[in-house]
Parts: sequence; C-alpha cells; structure tokens
Amino acid sequence: MNTTQLECFIAVANTLNFARAAAELHITQPAVTHQINSLEAELETKLFKRSTRSVTLTQDGLIFWEDATHILQSTKQAKAKLSSQSTEAFSVFSIGCHNSTELRLLPPILCEFTKKHPNVHPVLKTIPFRSLESFLDNGTLDVTFDFKNEGPEKKNMAYLELQKTRLMCALPKDHPYAAAKTITTQMLSTEKVILQEPPKLPPALFTLQKPLAESHPPKDIYFCENTEAALILVKAGLGITMVLDLELLREKDLCYLPFENPAVLSYGIHYKKLQQTTVLKDFLAISKKNIRTAS
Repeated sequence: MNTTQLECFIAVANTLNFARAAAELHITQPAVTHQINSLEAELETKLFKRSTRSVTLTQDGLIFWEDATHILQSTKQAKAKLSSQSTEAFSVFSIGCHNSTELRLLPPILCEFTKKHPNVHPVLKTIPFRSLESFLDNGTLDVTFDFKNEGPEKKNMAYLELQKTRLMCALPKDHPYAAAKTITTQMLSTEKVILQEPPKLPPALFTLQKPLAESHPPKDIYFCENTEAALILVKAGLGITMVLDLELLREKDLCYLPFENPAVLSYGIHYKKLQQTTVLKDFLAISKKNIRTAS
C-alpha cells in the first residue's frame, strides 16, 4: 500500500467519479483505475460498487475511508516536520477521541497544556471505537480518550481514569418519561429509538442497542452515524437515544435518565507505558485536574 493508492482512493471516495478524481489529481483516469484496482487486490476486498452510471462506496470502503484519511494525514504531518524551514523546533502530540462531542472536553486542557509546552502542536483525530486502540498501538496517536477495556490492559499500555460513567437515555425535556427516575427496556419498547452505527459504538452501548434494533419495527428506528447526529434527532422530538453519559458533555436542553441497575464504566486516557515523557506526564496531569474539577 502506498500514498498514491490512498490519494486516488480518497479522491474517488470524495467525488464518487473516476474522471473528476483524475482531474483533481492531475493524472489520467486509467491511472486512477489502476491504483484503485491494485489497492483492492492488496486489501482483498471491493472498495467501490461501479456501474456505467454511478460509483458508490461499499461497506468495506466506508470503513477503510477513515483509516486511509488518517494514514495520509500522518504522512503529510511527518513530511511537514522534516521539510520545515523554521529555526524553532516543534513536536506533534496526537490525541484521539471517538467523536467531535468528546472533543469539547479539550479546550481548557489544551489551553493550559500549550502554555506549558508552547512548541508542542496538538493534533486532534476522531476515530471509530474499533480503530482507536490500533492507532495508539502503532504510534499514530500519543493518547486516546476512551472507556476502560473490559479485559486486562495490554502489557505495553497504561490507563488513567478521569471519570465514572454509565449508560443513559437522552430524551426531550417535555417527553412523558422525563419525570421518571430511571428508564427500562420495557419502557423503550413502545418508543421510537435513535440508534448509532455499530463500528462507532463502545461494546456496552452496542449490547444495549442490539435487542432494540431487533425488536422494533423499521418505521420506529432512526439510524445515525454518530452521537452528534443522534442528539440532533432527539432535539427534533423524533425519538430517544442511548448514550454513555459524560456529565460535562450533556446537552442542556435534553433530559438524561439512567437505566435500571446500570453498569458503571470508567472513562479516561490510554497511553503507552514506555512513552512517559515530560510532555505526556503533563498532559495527563492537566487532563485529570481539569475534568475532575469541572465534574
């Protein structure tokens, strides 16, 4: 796999047109086709559905799009660092989250962190749950904000807990259930539900969503690609969604109800044990102080 293949893939994925992708890349259309064919052969899967009239991404193509984007971004950053003519050295500190909602935790942390380390450039990445750990493991990310693994931590990984959390339902404040203390799956059985795509869900939330998806008729289910979209539909009064609650990120105009006997989960920062530099230690300490103070 090389950057030319990835650039061709991203161009076709963004335009859904081989001719337009070729024009953007200033190469011929057969060259783009060759690069896509060779990439699909290497990955042993089809990335696009092609007909004489249209081009669409396959499910594997949608999944690979995120990985390809992050690989290209990392490559460009590496080249930029090596080719920089600046006399003042700087380093990059890459931070991974699951979605842009979680990024809202970072402004006060980064404000304090960059004052202490002005020559460190934070890079923010949003990555699906299934990919976050692998990006940390291969060095693409320095830290990840994530839920604690249910199993034992890998030998080379460490974890700092920032907050306890649990499964909640988000619903409009004027909903009949808003006055309840807790919510049950039985109560949800007659409600329209807003569900998120499985690759972007933590295991605990996927386990809760699965029976709801199987028991509800299609007309009573809205599928969303992320938490932000799900909360928009809740605000529109279209249904109820399930979230892993982080109190700092609650939407003020929504009501949040816990499930009966919810499992308590840990949310925090994963990082590599052997990379505990001063920069990393300071980031961990600042994150812990800011989030626990605000909670």
